[in-house]
Amino acid sequence: MALSLQNLLLSSLTPLTTSELQSFCELLPFTGEVGQNVVHWLMAFNEACSTAGIDDDQRRLWLRFKLLGGPKSWYRLEQKTLLSYNWKKVQMALIEALRKDLLVIAQEHRQGNYARMWS
Repeated sequence: MALSLQNLLLSSLTPLTTSELQSFCELLPFTGEVGQNVVHWLMAFNEACSTAGIDDDQRRLWLRFKLLGGPKSWYRLEQKTLLSYNWKKVQMALIEALRKDLLVIAQEHRQGNYARMWS
């Protein structure tokens, strides 16, 4: 049985309390501006990780899934949309999706919902 991505991330973040995870979510600069640059976002992401005490292994786990690791990663979507002019909108949609992922993880962590860990 394989862990779902969300539960894998949840298990990687278990040392954080719910309030720390919520604070981490609030540190990330989700401005909603179409012109927001991935590089600028990553710099802010690294700063937020440092402030929240998220170690390098946890940080790499997030980046692997969100930037390089799958069909919905920023890198692959950028390649697919390279010839269109919609990349900035795709980029912002992914940043918003990450924000929602973090909020869902925080909510499940708060509720102690570990039933999906082996789904």
